[in-house]
Amino acid sequence: MPYRYDVFISYRNQPGLVGWVRDYFQPMLQTWLDNELPDGASIFRDKVSIEAGDEWSLAIKQALADSRFVVAVLTPQYFQSKWCLAEWHSLDIRGALDPRTQNRLLIPIRYSNGPYFPPLVSSRQFSDATDFLDVNSTVIPANSARAAALEDKVKLLARLIAERLPLAPLHQPFAIVEPSTVQIPLIPNPRKPIL
Repeated sequence: MPYRYDVFISYRNQPGLVGWVRDYFQPMLQTWLDNELPDGASIFRDKVSIEAGDEWSLAIKQALADSRFVVAVLTPQYFQSKWCLAEWHSLDIRGALDPRTQNRLLIPIRYSNGPYFPPLVSSRQFSDATDFLDVNSTVIPANSARAAALEDKVKLLARLIAERLPLAPLHQPFAIVEPSTVQIPLIPNPRKPIL
């Protein structure tokens, strides 16, 4: 059975970020992946891919199992979500099954506050999107330098994803980390002094 999705977008449902993923990131990623792949791309994002009446927890787990690749949009709050961490760990575990795919099936995108990420991310290279932070849901004007810069960044990301998609192992059932088993990592807190 083939994969249903090429990319699963993992992100924390929080103000500013949801609109940025919905209005900018996913449409640009879709456009540029469609240009990179011969048959276009299939992207999972919870707000548009889960139908009314579906049990969202099962739908997320199934979509993750049916995805070749994960793009994780990182904020400090991402690492306070057991669901986000379960998505991250699930792809890390699957990637570790084959030396060719270790750390290659997940690309982290830093949306905000990299200094306040837990140690599990500090060794990973990530794409930086902090210049496009959309906390107040401001619109990035079309044809602006900022929109062009975001488009260039997403275009490079789409190219990287297209290069890595063939590395995904043959589709077969794999264990999804259960969110209830995830430990929330300690994150540096700027309000607490370092002792």
